[in-house]
Amino acid sequence: MIKQNWDTEELIENWTLLPQELELAKKKVGGNQIGFALLLKHFQLFAYFPEDKSSVSQVVVSYIASQVNLPESSYSDYDWQGRSAKVYRVEIRRLFNFRVASVQDSEEMVTWLINEILPDEQKNEAITEFVYQRFKELKLEPPTKPQVERLIKRATAKYEADFAEQILNKLTPEMTEQIDVLLSTEETESDESAEQSGKKIKMSDLAFLKTDPGAIGLGSFLTEIEKLKRIRAVGKAN
Repeated sequence: MIKQNWDTEELIENWTLLPQELELAKKKVGGNQIGFALLLKHFQLFAYFPEDKSSVSQVVVSYIASQVNLPESSYSDYDWQGRSAKVYRVEIRRLFNFRVASVQDSEEMVTWLINEILPDEQKNEAITEFVYQRFKELKLEPPTKPQVERLIKRATAKYEADFAEQILNKLTPEMTEQIDVLLSTEETESDESAEQSGKKIKMSDLAFLKTDPGAIGLGSFLTEIEKLKRIRAVGKAN
């Protein structure tokens, strides 16, 4: 989500048109001057274009309008999806030596995430920041936000699947057998006796390992020790 509230100092620092930028904007007609200037400064700041008018704070629009000496209302005439807007995007990309990210670029981003980011970072917000920063470093205009979200989901799913496969390949037959025991919910003779006597059948060992330790005390301490023993028994099965 693009920031909506900008104080005076932030506006001056981030949205002030330099003389050559103002000259470029002034070559446009009417409200297109504001539209072009907004696209230019937004791309300069974030390395991608705003997706629609609502993406840009009204205070930013007002500040840009004041610099090109046009009434703020003239901005309403600017068509974000029109031919002029598309031409301006091409002009601005060339100005910053950027190009639109291709399908191949997105696939390479997935590979980069799997190899460089996901082994150490799992928070989606942080991963998203890494992706946009990487696109910026490569001088690529990123895909739309929904496409970036799908890219991250695809990379995460592949990373998790590959990680699980690596773990599975390291398991010996004995370890696999012990894990099956942990997952088993089949009743043993003692379980049947317990059921006949009115007692609750015990949960699977895996479910037991996942239980909350509860309040700290001797009982919970001994229970956690028992969990640790069962986990170590899997590791020793070789």
